[in-house]
Amino acid sequence: MAYTVKDESWKIANNHGWTFEETADEQLSEMIEPSVPERFRRLVLEVALRLPASWDYSCANWRVEADGEQNLPNCYGFVVWTDERDLGYHEWLIKICPSAMGRFSDAACRWILAQRFAYIAFKFLPKLSAGRGAGEPPPSRSDEQACAKTTETIALWWGFESERTAYYEEIHSENKNISRSIQ
Repeated sequence: MAYTVKDESWKIANNHGWTFEETADEQLSEMIEPSVPERFRRLVLEVALRLPASWDYSCANWRVEADGEQNLPNCYGFVVWTDERDLGYHEWLIKICPSAMGRFSDAACRWILAQRFAYIAFKFLPKLSAGRGAGEPPPSRSDEQACAKTTETIALWWGFESERTAYYEEIHSENKNISRSIQ
């Protein structure tokens, strides 16, 4: 198993005499906006702690907020690039749609969240390796569709296989029920 943010948090906690919960809360909770309901706050923390320790959450400048507006059908969450030039930093914002995600199990929700983090990693890491700095504006819609498989692969590399299975089983079951109701 890869060394994760959770492992790094344990190390920091031990070095400072803090509890693991205090450390995780200190490191990650300010990145989750108050608009995020408690269930999804917990799920975001669970996902973030499973990311590789090399995931530099402070340099990636990410945060998560709940979006009350669901503009697209089956939109569970999306990632927005913000360019805060006047503040001197760039930020990735994961907007989740709790009303749309609420019908899924915790495992399926973790898959949705892991894919959003994988999207940031996909856009963030290549620029770092090229020495050009972190982040870039979001790609066009066709590019979005092209990178979906890559973000899925990244989330699987991070160990979210069982969450992926749960998500697809729930989607498949839902689609079967819709087909039956139409007939």
